[in-house]
Amino acid sequence: MVKQGKDFKENIGETNINGVDMEKMKKKAKTFIKKHPLEYRKLTTYQYRKPGDLQKLYNLIEKENPDIKDKPDEIYAIMEEMFNISMHNEHSKVDKITDPKKKKEAIKRIVNQRLAWMEKKIYIPFFKEHPNYNEGFTPEELAAKYVHDIKIATFDNLAKIPVGTSIDVAVGTLNILGRRGFTIAHPDIKNHGFYKAKDYSFALDTGEPKIDYAIARHLREANSPLENLEGANLLKSPLAMKLMLMGTPGGIPVIAQALGQEKYKTLTEAYKKYPTVTIDTNSAAYKDFKDLLTKLRAAQSDPNAQLINIDGKIFKSLELQNSKGEKIIIAIRTKKLQSGVYERCFNASNIYSDEVISFSAQEHFNIEGNMRSYSAKTTVTLTTEYGTKSISFGLGATVPIGSNTHSGGGGEKPKGAGSGETGQGQKAPNSPGAKSQGSTNSSPKNR
Repeated sequence: MVKQGKDFKENIGETNINGVDMEKMKKKAKTFIKKHPLEYRKLTTYQYRKPGDLQKLYNLIEKENPDIKDKPDEIYAIMEEMFNISMHNEHSKVDKITDPKKKKEAIKRIVNQRLAWMEKKIYIPFFKEHPNYNEGFTPEELAAKYVHDIKIATFDNLAKIPVGTSIDVAVGTLNILGRRGFTIAHPDIKNHGFYKAKDYSFALDTGEPKIDYAIARHLREANSPLENLEGANLLKSPLAMKLMLMGTPGGIPVIAQALGQEKYKTLTEAYKKYPTVTIDTNSAAYKDFKDLLTKLRAAQSDPNAQLINIDGKIFKSLELQNSKGEKIIIAIRTKKLQSGVYERCFNASNIYSDEVISFSAQEHFNIEGNMRSYSAKTTVTLTTEYGTKSISFGLGATVPIGSNTHSGGGGEKPKGAGSGETGQGQKAPNSPGAKSQGSTNSSPKNR
């Protein structure tokens, strides 16, 4: 199983995003978007984008920049720069205001001018996408509440968006109305920050208040699609890729532990021609993996899910028993789920990230309140993500970034890995389109 995990990791690939010459890529991004202003926006905005459009964009960037052919790190950096500069630079209007109070007032005026049309043109349609999330509220009520919470924000808490965090931004430049998303890899891009309005993570955990719970489930799905995905699209979802890349300290893949070696082998075979993924949806491996993903996602937003405490971090957990009778715990927590505005354009936005862990159910624990409490230092089988978080880039791939002593799929610290919240990317697929912003070409991840 250890060898299979290493082979899978190598097939997905590794990269060092921080090794890219960002100034050079910024110039290339400006040149490209100046030449293709409408085409870029239509290829990346959810309401216009068709399956395959992000691959088309990737190929076009590569064709016009032959010096970076077969260099997905550089092409992804261009795409992230274009995500930023594709939006109107409203921040330039307030840059020279030195008085903090006047600056906040200026930002509020710009934001409020946009929220009315965003509510009607973008967010009412958005809250119609998954009516099963709505908790009895109408899309109009959800859109009004979402927009209201942004309207009353203080706009005095600008922060860099952590690497690996997904952002979903309302857009309307050149009359291309919709939402465009990206997963942050280069937080030092100018005006690449976020003003927080409302935190929805508590609502997603507890189910209360109901209107915020409904909004939270929509926002999570926009940033990390899973519902209604099937086949290859399901296997390329951010949560699926995150689990596939996780491995124990000894290098045993978590999914091999949970589902068994044969089913894990079947799943890894599906990625052999990555980024093309092919899977028999009638196979036991696919069905069991889909069932695990569905249950883990459901637990994340289930107020009654089993809670566990790892050094003060509260996770929602599942306990599984494999074919050998071994019991394994897989747990998830929401790290960020917030609404606000993107610094560059002051448009309504939201950000999301999660964290997944796994360990043997035989580990020692204490009881604190109504939950089991574990220490990461003494939980010897503890498996964290292959890195601190997962980046998905929208052409059908997910990239683990950062580093951790318990690295996924192979037990080795990945080549070029960084650490903590701003670690480097760990995956560059071996073919064009390797880096992507979302889990599938048809999901609302990549706007």
